[in-house]
Amino acid sequence: MTTVPAFTDRFTNHVGYESLRKSPTEASSWIPRRADLLDDRGNLDPAIIGYLVDSTAGVVCGMSAVPNWVVTADLQFRILCPTTVGTLRADAVAVRPGRRQSLGEVRVVDEGAGERVVAVGTVNHLVIPKGEDLDVPADMPIGVRYGPAAPLAEVPAPLAQHFGLRCVAGTGVAELDVVGDAVNPLNILHGGLLSFLASAAARSRHPDPDGVRIADMVLRFVGSLPADAVARATAELVPGDEATATAARVAIVDPADARGRIGALVSVGLAAH
Repeated sequence: MTTVPAFTDRFTNHVGYESLRKSPTEASSWIPRRADLLDDRGNLDPAIIGYLVDSTAGVVCGMSAVPNWVVTADLQFRILCPTTVGTLRADAVAVRPGRRQSLGEVRVVDEGAGERVVAVGTVNHLVIPKGEDLDVPADMPIGVRYGPAAPLAEVPAPLAQHFGLRCVAGTGVAELDVVGDAVNPLNILHGGLLSFLASAAARSRHPDPDGVRIADMVLRFVGSLPADAVARATAELVPGDEATATAARVAIVDPADARGRIGALVSVGLAAH
């Protein structure tokens, strides 16, 4: 097996993501259990799990669509075990590599805990023409493990600090500026940060934010949030009785957009720690 630097996307590079095609319809990806990627309980942040699900399905479904590529339309994942010990690996299979839509199924395991299953998910994609500005290899040969183009020399600040997350308990609002590592090669908010924003907003809205964790998430990608904008997530608890709420609806928008267009609509499931 050969490892080569390939992913120059700033978010992908930042989290130390690596990926390997195992067959025409299978791929695996890894993200290490690094200190800056942990949540307040010392486990890999749910957003990192969501990104592993999304990106690994994207690799296998994207390569199945060549010479076209895919973009995520819907992402769903459920966290079965929030406790993480070591590096997480996502194993994806292209269930339906179609010409217009492509479906990937993913299982995430903890390599430091005897490959205990951490999460499962599915990703639905739209098949699109592949543009030159997409940060994906023209070809990912089977058996070649791709890694960050520029591995980090030092462990960076925690995710919230690195991306400038702003969130006040009780408000149900979380936001960050679409700048730096938050910008993808298409010059819009990186999709890997949508679940990060949604998680923060949902927990902030709950009456006991420290007592709940993210159990599952369904993301509907609606539109893009441009570079230099503000990405704001606003959560509403479901049902209305806040004392028993176990889910939240989160809308992610650019507050400066006069038309109020939604960038993503997210359903977040909450569970007691």
